[in-house]
Amino acid sequence: MVREKKIRTDIQVLRGVAVIAILLFHANEEIFKLGYLGVDVFFVVSGLVVTPLIIRIYLGTRSVRVRLSRLRDFYIRRFFRLAPALSVMLIFVIPLIFLVGNPEVHGVLASQGFFTLFLIGNLGAYKNSGDYFMSSSNPLIHTWSLSVEEQIYIILPVILGLFLVNQLKILKTTTQVLFFLFCISFMFFLFPSILEPLYSRFGIQSVSEFSFYSPIDRFWQFATGSFIHLSRNKKKLELPKAFKFFQIGLILILILLFTPIEISSKASSIFATFLTALIIIFGSLNFLPVTLVKTLEHIGNASYSIYLYHMPLIHIARYSKATEIEGQNGRFIQTIIAVFISIIFGSLSFHYVENKFRFIGRTSSITKKTIISTFFLFTLFPFFLLSGVDIAQKNSYFGMSKNFFKPTYPLALDPDCLMKSESGEPCVYINSTDGEKILLLGDSHAGHFSQALITAVRGSGQNLTIFVSDSCLLDIQNFNVTLGDKCVKLNERILAWIVNNKPDLIIISEFIASEARKLNSQRTLLKLQELSQKVLIVGNNPVFPDKNDFMVARPIILSPYDPNSSPKFFPKFKMNLHVKILSDELSVWARLNGFETLNLWPLFCNDKYCTRYNETGWLYFDSDHLSNNGAALVIPSFEYHLRRLK
Repeated sequence: MVREKKIRTDIQVLRGVAVIAILLFHANEEIFKLGYLGVDVFFVVSGLVVTPLIIRIYLGTRSVRVRLSRLRDFYIRRFFRLAPALSVMLIFVIPLIFLVGNPEVHGVLASQGFFTLFLIGNLGAYKNSGDYFMSSSNPLIHTWSLSVEEQIYIILPVILGLFLVNQLKILKTTTQVLFFLFCISFMFFLFPSILEPLYSRFGIQSVSEFSFYSPIDRFWQFATGSFIHLSRNKKKLELPKAFKFFQIGLILILILLFTPIEISSKASSIFATFLTALIIIFGSLNFLPVTLVKTLEHIGNASYSIYLYHMPLIHIARYSKATEIEGQNGRFIQTIIAVFISIIFGSLSFHYVENKFRFIGRTSSITKKTIISTFFLFTLFPFFLLSGVDIAQKNSYFGMSKNFFKPTYPLALDPDCLMKSESGEPCVYINSTDGEKILLLGDSHAGHFSQALITAVRGSGQNLTIFVSDSCLLDIQNFNVTLGDKCVKLNERILAWIVNNKPDLIIISEFIASEARKLNSQRTLLKLQELSQKVLIVGNNPVFPDKNDFMVARPIILSPYDPNSSPKFFPKFKMNLHVKILSDELSVWARLNGFETLNLWPLFCNDKYCTRYNETGWLYFDSDHLSNNGAALVIPSFEYHLRRLK
């Protein structure tokens, strides 16, 4: 078996820069807004490093038997290169997150872990988290990029093999095939909606979200690295002529990865890929100070293992109740510690796991028994651990439960409606063929009124339709494409339903938490006013200040959460008054423009205190969403507005 050549020092330095950018992004997305582009850098480097290994499968022979033997060896080397470190990481972090992580992430942990083991972690990331930039509950979301690379490693040699049958002009044909695939991939990357008919067959509703995780939309970056390898034998640029180019490229990539600038995701990916290629071609990183090169090279050598460990450890540092420091604002200290531990664990994994098993994978005398036993060891052990977490979570931890009786989120009482709303379909409740049509629109803060409105319209003989989406901003005026095609289509469906059905009353409830959200609501309301006789705006309900402590299950290692220990009321001045001010401003604007408004604060607050508990029990599901008991307090107000339609 042919040994792989030693990778260039500057490539390892580039890997070090990329993984540091990724760590900093996950540590603080606000400061290092584009640090996630380190993954794009890795895709290019993978193309550069792995392409020659794939070409060797077909080089110098037309024999199908020899090529199949080499293909088998390639897959074995890839397995021993990637699987052991991944498996050891899972074996370590699964029990850690089970014991220290918040229980609400256990289901996602098990699901994402299973997807990752079966090499479809990218599909798992889409299913479990959706938008990569909006997820905080998936400690293994980072495995999506590993699965994309693995899928390319599996499929690309087979595709090339089909074109290289009986051919000895391997490099020329390979270049042509890669160029064709590059063009196709780049087109789908720019226009992902083209693949909607294909993706929809696999239950993928948001093509724009899945495009981020798709190997089809990422292959062009891998192919960029491939072209750099294939062009190595051509005349190199002279240093004096190239000096400005490599200097500019290095400066720009550092600015891109480590400063809080804002660029659209597709433009930034193209820019990062181009700069990475430029830096590799000109060897820009060779001209950094020697001490810095040595440090970054060491980090680059261990970058795969560092990448594996960083996300679970940062997730625990940022979100686990077990790592909370009383009186501390934010999780800065914990996050910094997690970053350094990730580098330490990654270095240990590189020396004692990666290198050991990578050497075994390269050995020509490796036996089938070794391959099979290693495969089962590094697959079944994590599988059983993940199964244990999944079973324990579904069976309330067999008596060790940190769960508790939590008040009911109203929309959860109607699972069918909950599922429809998530898929962008309306929920319809018909009480009379000639009854007025009521439409409820909004986010999860509209969802907690669902049962209250169902009760109100049932008594009035009116009909109710509900469009609720927690993941999409209501915008039927501009159809903002930055929201993603799933949200654009949902808003288009809502607008089409309103135009076709002409509701008598539209009730809109959205949580107004920012000035931008308020302005968007104003634009939407003006559009709704053109389409309906009456529009009722429900203001923000009181938001309590203990978001991280109220109705939140605690990690296994901590004492169980006792809802009775939570304050039942707070002084009014301690409540989240910012969202009240924004909501009041929107209500004043709405009344001046002819809309009806509903103020919820008098139902829960007097002059001094706000309460979330009465004789019926807890009025809140969490710090800002009403429970079914809390929503029931609003029924008389809804009935009043419904009677006015008669």
